[in-house]
Amino acid sequence: MRTYLLLLLGICLITELVAQPNSQPTSVLLPKITKFDGGELGFAQAIDKLIEYPLAARNAGVEGKVILELRISAQGTIADVLVRQSLGYGCDEEAIRCLETFKQEEIFSPGEMDGQACEMPYFFSLVFSLHSRLELQRSSPQPQYDYALFNRAMEYFARKRYRKALKFYDQYLARYPEDEDGYLYRGKCKQHLRKMDGCSDFQKAQELGSAEARLLLQDCNN
Repeated sequence: MRTYLLLLLGICLITELVAQPNSQPTSVLLPKITKFDGGELGFAQAIDKLIEYPLAARNAGVEGKVILELRISAQGTIADVLVRQSLGYGCDEEAIRCLETFKQEEIFSPGEMDGQACEMPYFFSLVFSLHSRLELQRSSPQPQYDYALFNRAMEYFARKRYRKALKFYDQYLARYPEDEDGYLYRGKCKQHLRKMDGCSDFQKAQELGSAEARLLLQDCNN
């Protein structure tokens, strides 16, 4: 049985003003996939041709998401691949292997600050499924998400600015209360801030299907 992979979560191309101390606002342009027809979906289809479903994950019936952070260079290439949400059973390693296949290719238009190309992060999810998610997407309505808020939150989370990230997760979940990743990472922010309990968010994420949240809940119950 063939396995499939869908690039589910992609960062949006936005232009914004970032206030910096003692300076005028700075123009920031985030990276965007330009190499493939269809953008993120075209990139997903290219990865789908490379993916080999890990035997351990297949035998255990494991399905789910690996959230990755790509560091996009000033030349539009993938400089590094970091796992931000693990699925385990060899899925993290397989996701990294597939992405590193494209390391030498200029897949992105690079991010810019003040008109100068520079390295920037790009967050998205790889979904491992034993069924064809691409076929499911064509045959039934799928939720349409605007991930700009989620990706801003992930940027602050990666920089350990948890209070700032928490505000964006709150805004994101107010719009998309059915997305388990929003609850998972909001819970992690609360745990890092220590004074706040993230267990209720982990519980909600688990109910929505997050395997990682189920593991984090074990610590809550101890």
